[in-house]
Amino acid sequence: MRLGRALLLLVANALSVNAHASVIDSSRSNASFTIHPRLPIPSQGRFESLSGALLVQAKQQWKVEVQVDARTLSFNGPQWLSKMAASEAFLDAGKHPYIKFVSTSFSQTLLSNGGELQGQLFLRGLQKPVSFHIEKSACARPGHDCDLVVHGSVQRRVFGMQAYRFSIKDNVDFEFHIRLLAEPAP
Repeated sequence: MRLGRALLLLVANALSVNAHASVIDSSRSNASFTIHPRLPIPSQGRFESLSGALLVQAKQQWKVEVQVDARTLSFNGPQWLSKMAASEAFLDAGKHPYIKFVSTSFSQTLLSNGGELQGQLFLRGLQKPVSFHIEKSACARPGHDCDLVVHGSVQRRVFGMQAYRFSIKDNVDFEFHIRLLAEPAP
């Protein structure tokens, strides 16, 4: 956990010289992970470590980078779900501890009005294109005055997670509630 905080502070310090970046506030942001067992049992987990930034690109475009530590995943339900999700057969958190999403460039309008967010997901040592959905903002300054809410599903077999096919469905859902640190002074 100390390493994660140190990394976040390092990123925050590096980005603070660039007034065109907003660092994710890890203390007010969260990421959840839902698997779909074929039996009706609680199956939503939470990543305890989340970091990243919203970066300004050329021509009034934005880009987001988000990273979670798969080793910090915990489930609300049975303890075996946490062990199974972190195992080599699923997330393989020991070998590939970080899950990262890097978006393509998008406009400010997407942050305000919502819509599809394209990007690359890095999971289990693989990089694949994915699409997440940003919900329409409930405030004028998304991420600062209210959460940026992003969600989407990925097919686990695309990322090499073939085990437990008879007990767990293929789709895995991610949901992020993102808050940003105060914008640096110009």
